[in-house]
Amino acid sequence: MIRYQKGFKFWIKEGDDKFIQTDIKGYYIVTKVVVLHANGWLHIKKHFGSDGGTGVKTTKKNSRGFFTHDALFYLMKTRELPCTKENIKQAGMEMQKVHIEDGVWKWLARIYNFGGTKFGGKYANPKNAPKIYKTK
Repeated sequence: MIRYQKGFKFWIKEGDDKFIQTDIKGYYIVTKVVVLHANGWLHIKKHFGSDGGTGVKTTKKNSRGFFTHDALFYLMKTRELPCTKENIKQAGMEMQKVHIEDGVWKWLARIYNFGGTKFGGKYANPKNAPKIYKTK
């Protein structure tokens, strides 16, 4: 059986797992596609899907940041990581940090953070999780 979730444009391919050091510490969460270690390391595994940046072009410079943000929101949507204002804000800060590390201008990384936190925060709430469709 294949799982299809409407809205994803980008996928982590085999051998292209992402490892990001975050400041979200004290949790040990393991899912099939995302692992958050107690020391803050975020491991985004193959087959994790992202919709990229909402309303912006996703590029090599900003894709890892958007994957980071979406992986943390995924953990909140699935109730693995508490969906609090602090964690939503921290997910935006982690995205901003990764964007700057990957060469996105600081002012633009701040705009992505603002947009993702202000307008995207509701999508971290488990009540607003998109439907998952199963196909054979």
